[in-house]
Amino acid sequence: MKYLLLIGIFFLVGCTGYDYRIDKMPSRTLSYKQLPERVQKTVVDWSCHLKDKKNRLLFCDDNDSNKYQTKDVPFIVGIYYIKLIDTSNNTVYRIEQGTPLPYILYKDKLYIADDFNFYDFYDSIHYSEYDLCQK
Repeated sequence: MKYLLLIGIFFLVGCTGYDYRIDKMPSRTLSYKQLPERVQKTVVDWSCHLKDKKNRLLFCDDNDSNKYQTKDVPFIVGIYYIKLIDTSNNTVYRIEQGTPLPYILYKDKLYIADDFNFYDFYDSIHYSEYDLCQK
């Protein structure tokens, strides 16, 4: 019984390797036309801006590409969740597996499409905006 308790505590402590959960942070919903102009242009020509090794992050500004990175958190046979790491202050955000890709970063704001048809219908779907400076 003591070993079961230790394993449970280890599991709970091991699963909190992040500072914030994106899905629990305040956000606002924007249409394509409400996005900043730079984000709109990047979304239209998205293939030139994917600089993350796994093509998850879409950067609108080169300063952001030096500041953010992603890391998989494995769980048995798959990915449990994805860490978005702000390397300037070591803040880690948890993004649930199954969140539509790519994650768009611009001036410390994260934009996530609310639909998986991002590549074909980017101008008709909505985006959630998360301010990564205001936790």
